[in-house]
Amino acid sequence: MKCDILTVFLGVFFLMLLTGCSGDTKPVGPAGTESNSQQQGLIRRALSAEPQSLDPHKMDSYWGQYIMQDLFEGLLISSPDGSLKPGVAESWSNPSDTKYIFNLRKDAKWSNGDPVTAHDFVYAWRRAATPITASECAGAFSFLGLENATAIAEGESKPDTLGIIAVDTHTLEVRLEKPKAYFIKLMPRGCFFPLHQASISEHGEQWVQPDKFVTNGAFALSHRTVNERVRLRSNDHYWDGKNSRVNNVEFIRISDKRMQLKRYLAGDIDISDGAPTEHLSMLKEDYRGQLIFHKKPRVLGLAVNINSPYLSDVRVRRALSGAINRKVIAENVYGEGNQPAETLLPPYIRESQAHTAERDFEKGNLVSHESLPDAAFAGINEPDSLKVAFMSSDTNRRLFAAIAAMFKERLGIEVVPEGLEAKAFHQTVFAGDFDLAVLAYEPPFNDPFPLYLQVSNYLKEIGYTNPELESLILQSESEPGGEIRDALFEKVERMFADDLPFIPIVHRVFPRLTKPYIGGFEVGPFGESYSKDLWIKTAQKVETE
Repeated sequence: MKCDILTVFLGVFFLMLLTGCSGDTKPVGPAGTESNSQQQGLIRRALSAEPQSLDPHKMDSYWGQYIMQDLFEGLLISSPDGSLKPGVAESWSNPSDTKYIFNLRKDAKWSNGDPVTAHDFVYAWRRAATPITASECAGAFSFLGLENATAIAEGESKPDTLGIIAVDTHTLEVRLEKPKAYFIKLMPRGCFFPLHQASISEHGEQWVQPDKFVTNGAFALSHRTVNERVRLRSNDHYWDGKNSRVNNVEFIRISDKRMQLKRYLAGDIDISDGAPTEHLSMLKEDYRGQLIFHKKPRVLGLAVNINSPYLSDVRVRRALSGAINRKVIAENVYGEGNQPAETLLPPYIRESQAHTAERDFEKGNLVSHESLPDAAFAGINEPDSLKVAFMSSDTNRRLFAAIAAMFKERLGIEVVPEGLEAKAFHQTVFAGDFDLAVLAYEPPFNDPFPLYLQVSNYLKEIGYTNPELESLILQSESEPGGEIRDALFEKVERMFADDLPFIPIVHRVFPRLTKPYIGGFEVGPFGESYSKDLWIKTAQKVETE
């Protein structure tokens, strides 16, 4: 059961990642006028998707985290580079490998003025763990090895046995069943927020309505139009409110990246969460100071069906990998800032040097077609023999065209495209009805372990197994940070490189736009600035509307 929960926790994140980035968009219209945000004292942020619920335990959107981190504050908060800062906990300690103590600040308050206490965290975590809530957070708790989390999820223990204890009003103790090197890194996530028990008890499912919603973050909910916009106002009781310089933030749902650009140029939004690749040349020339590149720890490449009669020979997989000019694809298909992927692990993930074990793809150290016996390529040159599956999008079609040309030029192999909608794509891949498939992986937090586990679990589902590799990955889970853990990751990276069940191609970055009058906006591999850290450069903080 535990392995199943780990797979579900990472799998849900992986599926949101894929389905959230595959659609085509409509052409952009002409540029418009500048925004009047300076006059309104309002910052407008575009989101590609909106969570169906503002209940942290029922949030189902990757992008919803940006709204939730403004409404709620956990024990710790995250910086864009993945480093951690004090949140409700002003300090914390790790007296043993399986115990954490958090000392809560005494000035933390809910938006109705009630104090935030250790009991609020205990209530929230127990609520998330209980099966009746049906929250994916229960999987996160089991993933972390939170004491009795798995037993509670399976109905074998009561929620009050969960490994979280209020030692006193402002001291929280968390117990794990075994050491987890990455435990602390998950504390800024929504599953670990506190909740206001009295509000939920009084209002039931309606507690997330604007007139009933009690939060402890820098902002409170002002208004929500489902699938259109979410408006926030400053929380007058927030402990660090004196350092917040904006009173109103609005998240506007715009799933189409070209429409985001159109509305950005018209002055309707101040911060985009993307920009269409085909317009980067214009944006770089005309809006250079407003265009930024968001590095994410996302690796994109080709999953290999090693049970395919054409690809069972690892030498053929290496020849295919060696034929790919990653630099050309990174620059011409994905645009400025994207990096050729010489390893599975992106260079932006901290606390590991596994990404420095470069495979030197472009220097010819991989097997060439000419050096292989003809038998290794038996049948692969037949018409329509090698199929490449991908989710239908303009970018994926450009990627396929580039790869197909490289295979043809360097290996004399012709490949067949299979562009599919998301559901059909996953059905095809899990049924093993493919040779190569375009996939992307991104860890949910700043650690190599979830990325390697995510990739290993997915590849196992489609036919690749390596018990030694799986053992090394699981060993790294509990190994404290340092040289030993780093050595484990280097071994894992090398084993992926030797077997090539996945051919990494590019480490992704994503273009973003932000108005020149917006201050404090930073993006990093694991997120972006909280709205409380932003300001409007040409206006002072205004009264809440």
